[in-house]
Amino acid sequence: MGKGYTRRTLEERFFEKVNRNGPVPAHKPELGPCHEWTAGRSKKGYARFKFEGASMAACRVAFFIEHGRWPTPETIHACDNRACVKARADDLGPAHVDEGTHDANMKDCAGKGRIVTPHGAASPNAKLTEGDVVAIWQAPDSISTLAARHGVSQRVVLLIRTGRAWTTVTSRLGPRTERDHRPPLTDADLAAICEATGTQDEIAARFGISQTHVSRVRRQSRRPGAATTQR
Repeated sequence: MGKGYTRRTLEERFFEKVNRNGPVPAHKPELGPCHEWTAGRSKKGYARFKFEGASMAACRVAFFIEHGRWPTPETIHACDNRACVKARADDLGPAHVDEGTHDANMKDCAGKGRIVTPHGAASPNAKLTEGDVVAIWQAPDSISTLAARHGVSQRVVLLIRTGRAWTTVTSRLGPRTERDHRPPLTDADLAAICEATGTQDEIAARFGISQTHVSRVRRQSRRPGAATTQR
């Protein structure tokens, strides 16, 4: 450090990068003007500040400066301005940056129309239509056959048939009666189940049976003189 050099405080370094006359949130004008960050920002527009050698979210540092601790677990912007770092109330309005849970943050974003998550067939990643889901639910075919027919994994078919996926569709359908349609397991099936590797969920999907059935097959195979046919 050179002679005559005065080390600046954290607050001095931080607030020299803040415009206290930022925009007033249109949806909540009672908040008053944002304290807008004038230095570096992320690609998504969030203010960034170098703190102890690491790049951090400037809104978190603003909260730390005001409260003497880090926000738990994360920060929320009441103003919906990603560049705002106003964590301290003043004569023009309350603080814009507060702490909250991730769920609260997501609900806040959704309430402002920033997050719209399409579900089911409306999702851009959906490979199935509602008609496909109904067919999978009602068909007597094996899980592997249905997976190949619809171009999805056996796990997806299993989740649908056990009511753990596409519930907005399956909840409207009647109960399934798959046990009445499945052919009994052969001796070769039983041997393959006992020797198969992978999780019980994966093995159950492969043979079109429940995880409980997988456990029962493997447990009974270890008993002396166990029967070799099951269903």
